[in-house]
Amino acid sequence: MSQSVLIQLADAVKDALTAAAITPEIAGEGAIAATRSYVPEFSLPELGTAKLTVVPSALTAELASRGAHEFDYSVDIGIHRRVADDNETDAMVRFVEEVLDTVRSTAIDIAGLRVGVPTLVANEPIFSPEHLREQRTFVSVVRATYPAIRAVT
Repeated sequence: MSQSVLIQLADAVKDALTAAAITPEIAGEGAIAATRSYVPEFSLPELGTAKLTVVPSALTAELASRGAHEFDYSVDIGIHRRVADDNETDAMVRFVEEVLDTVRSTAIDIAGLRVGVPTLVANEPIFSPEHLREQRTFVSVVRATYPAIRAVT
């Protein structure tokens, strides 16, 4: 059985983010290696360094022609880190912007299907106020949606 396009896409986005070697501007932080997960859960001690997790999140299909459908594949990119103060929170907001810029400008090719760049990259809200207030944890989600036309089989 071949791997789903959505899983291949999530892996390709994970690889692209890791290759971009994005680093939060926080003392002691290095470039973040992205991971793929279905349930990104971390203990508070694990969040002493930033975590970047790609999750396959949505798939829609619309008839494009008699023989093809237009698919929209979406992945969510979770960004987590425990923060000590507003300076570290500022650095994480900037990190989210760098993740968003990397995703929106990186074309993805998978399994002979040219997916290209996403048609939509969204980050709303920018972070979770509840997590920040209650746990001093910065949590943000960037959703990227990639279109692809596939033949109907």
